[in-house]
Amino acid sequence: MAEKRPIRVVLAKVGLDGHDRGIQVVARVLRDAGMEVIYTGLWQTNEAVIRAVEDEDADVLGISLLSGAHMSLMPLLINALNEHGLGHVKTVLGGIIPETDIPELEKMGVAKVFTPGTPLPEIAEFINDSALDAIGIHECVGKHASFRGDSRLRYSRADGIAKDLTLSTHPAPPLQMLRRCRLFQGIGPAELQKIAEQVQHRHFDSGDVIFRREEPGDSMFIVAQGRVKCVVEQEDGEFELLDYEEQGGHFGDLSLLVGGLRTSTATAVMDTELLELSHDRFQSLMMSVPGFAANLSRSLGFKLRGHTNKRPSRRRSAVVGIINSTLRTQALVKPLAEALVHAGDSVEVLTDRKRAWPTQGGYLVERIPDSSDGSSRSSLVRQRLSQVVEHHDRVLIDLTQSGVEDSLPKLLDQCEEIWWLVDPLFVETAHRNLNSLLQVNPKLASRIHLVWILRHSERFPPITLYDLGVNPLDFKVVLDENQSEPSLEQRKSISRLVRHLHGTRVGLALGGGAARGLAHLGVLRALDRAGIFFDHIAGTSVGALMGASYAAGWTPENALEHFAQELTPPWLVRKLPTGNGFYMWCMYMLNAWDRKLRPYLHEYRIEQFRIPFCSVAVDLISGSVVVRDRGDAVDAVLESINLPGISRPILRDGMALTDGGVLNNVPGDLLVERGNELVVGVDVVTKLSQQFAGNTPLMATHEMRRAGPIETLLRVSEVQNYGITAMRSGAIDFMISPDTSRFEFTDFSRAYELADLGEAAAEEAIPRLSELIAEHEKGR
Repeated sequence: MAEKRPIRVVLAKVGLDGHDRGIQVVARVLRDAGMEVIYTGLWQTNEAVIRAVEDEDADVLGISLLSGAHMSLMPLLINALNEHGLGHVKTVLGGIIPETDIPELEKMGVAKVFTPGTPLPEIAEFINDSALDAIGIHECVGKHASFRGDSRLRYSRADGIAKDLTLSTHPAPPLQMLRRCRLFQGIGPAELQKIAEQVQHRHFDSGDVIFRREEPGDSMFIVAQGRVKCVVEQEDGEFELLDYEEQGGHFGDLSLLVGGLRTSTATAVMDTELLELSHDRFQSLMMSVPGFAANLSRSLGFKLRGHTNKRPSRRRSAVVGIINSTLRTQALVKPLAEALVHAGDSVEVLTDRKRAWPTQGGYLVERIPDSSDGSSRSSLVRQRLSQVVEHHDRVLIDLTQSGVEDSLPKLLDQCEEIWWLVDPLFVETAHRNLNSLLQVNPKLASRIHLVWILRHSERFPPITLYDLGVNPLDFKVVLDENQSEPSLEQRKSISRLVRHLHGTRVGLALGGGAARGLAHLGVLRALDRAGIFFDHIAGTSVGALMGASYAAGWTPENALEHFAQELTPPWLVRKLPTGNGFYMWCMYMLNAWDRKLRPYLHEYRIEQFRIPFCSVAVDLISGSVVVRDRGDAVDAVLESINLPGISRPILRDGMALTDGGVLNNVPGDLLVERGNELVVGVDVVTKLSQQFAGNTPLMATHEMRRAGPIETLLRVSEVQNYGITAMRSGAIDFMISPDTSRFEFTDFSRAYELADLGEAAAEEAIPRLSELIAEHEKGR
């Protein structure tokens, strides 16, 4: 007969739940009922719970949840149990659980839900009976047996639980940290112990500089926990990201191998635990522990391969603070988390809302408990972050803007990036709160991005909050009132946020070509329909005009309607032999462009556009390209479309400005300079019409017609654009080239035909472009 043993119960507090008095009472009741109870402690991850159930050969798993996250935590935990072959383990749940949620939890596989007020004997009886039913009366001893001698309450302190990873007061021993690092894989226990005796444990708070470039390189570091960013400062003052080092990573070793000074600056981007190995001890280990030397060589080889391939390191923020100002701004985190999961990320949300929401998006939501003590609340979140960042690509900390002078600055100190969400209707409150935050902790300014939460009726956010010295890169997000079927504008907005977090950007360069540039709108219409969106737009001449309308939030169809109406010459003018050219000349001479654009763009600035945008003009005084990515939007467009020879240069700020196509007709290089790794271009003059003023290459001399001055100037501009584009297209990764050669440079009256032509060219290119973008994003 098999030896009888007591029922074995693992109890756990999962997630951000710092109250365990109740579960300790339950543990003692179960112990007194003759069961063996293993309590794993506070702040458990699913991974730690699964390990405890496996290691302890548990019969029952009891979860206590007071955070309101049961509808998001429990499905993941039940699935994990099944995946590990532990579906036979009875799972019970206790906590503040609404009655309406209990049927759904039981459907998931929770055997029983105990709500506040359930008698303790009832809990013990159910666990006893369910365990005996599941595994047999002869294998276990419960309350109906006389076995009492070995009943006990044990506390599990398995690797990976919060108590082992408390950063400030209870760091894990070096040997335990080394076991988690890939640099020491395959090294035997004796040698690993030898290494553990050689390293020094170091703690760095978020934002601390570990070492700076040009300092003596007298040690290397191993990341036991946390995250480190390594950068190189360039001559222009900008920083080039070399790499992120996370748990198991190492840095600083190159200085020890080759001697000399540090080649980069290393900074902790969250509270971080490091193991430091001095120069002398490093050299000793290289000689005495062959496995260490082999692992280090292999790791450096992978890093060298990345640099040899010249693939730049992408900035990936793992911990992002999302700071809400209103109920409306709170609506962002759900579609954002779902989009990140759809893009392949593992996501967890920590929120201070009163109740965590149920999710169907494959991500985890945990509630940060209320606390009158901001310091303890901050400490709790720091400890939890140290766990979840190891198991998730992205952690979103969803907070309100209240508590600026209490816990909020301390919570945000752990965030690599902070999104300050602003509802345009409550901009003064957001401004006041942000100003107060920066007075408490001015170092946060460089991490803060403004995120404007717009309604569909709000095309432009107010031009405020930009005077507080925060990061100049901001985002405009259009959120739907009804989230059941996200609109095109919301999907565009969210896609830009996702790409930003992945450290990728896809830019669109729109070329000049006068009336032929109306084909851009057809290209954009097809790309929108295919779900191909862009993070930055640059335009030259008519490309600036069309690009500005799109970046400002007009749909291609809407913009086409307005441009067709505003730019088509009157019927009588169109009947004249050179009426279209005459009409364009009048547009410049009478300053009509400004009068036609102001009713739409008013005095709005480029910074207020929904998509980052820049236009290109040329300064005839310095002979250089002038790029506008800030300032009055209409002024920027007028400078870029200012055709030389037909219109006088625009005199402004010591410059004489004319059409950007003189030097850069499809400005893909500007997008590369602004961090876009993949650049799509649209060239509407790639095929030059083989006729001018009615003349063709096969006409006899006596049959040829003399061209007028305006006609000649327009043709010169067309030929110039054609040549410039051919010479400067090297920065374009993918070019869409509608054949507009049968249209005149001044055919604005044929707007719809040109748009249809552009749409057809884009549709033909979309399959190849989609593959290219997918490959680009896969390489993140």
